[in-house]
This record gives sequence, C-alpha cells and structure tokens, in this order.
Amino acid sequence: MISKKYPVGSVYSIPDEDRGFYYACIANGGDVLFLDINTQDIDTGVLEKRFFLRLPVIYPSMKRAGWKRVAIFPVEGDVAEKGYYRYQRFDMPEPAIWCFDEETYFFPEGKNFPKLEILAFWDAQYHILPLLRYHFFKIETPILKKIVTPI
Repeated sequence: MISKKYPVGSVYSIPDEDRGFYYACIANGGDVLFLDINTQDIDTGVLEKRFFLRLPVIYPSMKRAGWKRVAIFPVEGDVAEKGYYRYQRFDMPEPAIWCFDEETYFFPEGKNFPKLEILAFWDAQYHILPLLRYHFFKIETPILKKIVTPI
C-alpha cells in the first residue's frame, strides 16, 4: 500500500547501535527493498541500487526503530517493479500470489508455484534488524527461518 508519508523511492537509514547503519528503499506498491550496504556513519555517497531482500514492513514500526529518510532514488528498475508474495487464507485450498501494488491476488497456472516470501507484515525493529544483522554479520536469528530468500 502506497503512503504519502513514505513515497516510492525514499531511502532510509536504519540505525543499529555499534553496527552502524543499514539502508532501505520504499518500492512501488509500498513494500521495502533492503540495500546491500552497511556503513559506520550515514553516508549517502555510497548508496547504490543493490538490493538483497524485499519485504512489506509496518510503517509505524519504521519510526519506532529510528529509520530516517536520507535520499530519494528514481522510480525505475527494482524500485518500480511490483512486489509479489505468497498468500493463503485458511479457506483457500491452495496458495495464491498477492500483488502488493494492486492489493489483489491470483492463482498461478500449473503446479510450479514460484518461491515467494509469505505475505506478512514485518516489524522494523523486531523482525528486520535481526535479518540485517544476519546478512551483514552472520548473527544467528530464528527469524531467518521465516523467509525463503537466501540472505
């Protein structure tokens, strides 16, 4: 879901005590792309569009976790692409694919369901920070079992 407060292309710094800063960008549809960059100080000069993970993050948790807008990326490439997630309600016999931008789902053709993250809303502090710590510093976390993207 797109928010006026969190416009597409906005890049945020994500503070993490002694581990410096990580970075994330709001993608088309309102979910979040995580940049493959970690710095000791906020450094917008090193920002490149190298993303390693895409997840829907609860917007209020971003503020609580101290995310600060530091730059804007043009809405092109990965930032402009739609996010797709695995979706299954209790009354659905098979999973569907949720299009985050359109807020609707469809059933894939055939039996080859693509490897997609499960549609869930991730908390910036309690879910995302442990995933970022694992990606950059290999600090183990049980949250890792909840995603399919190898990080």
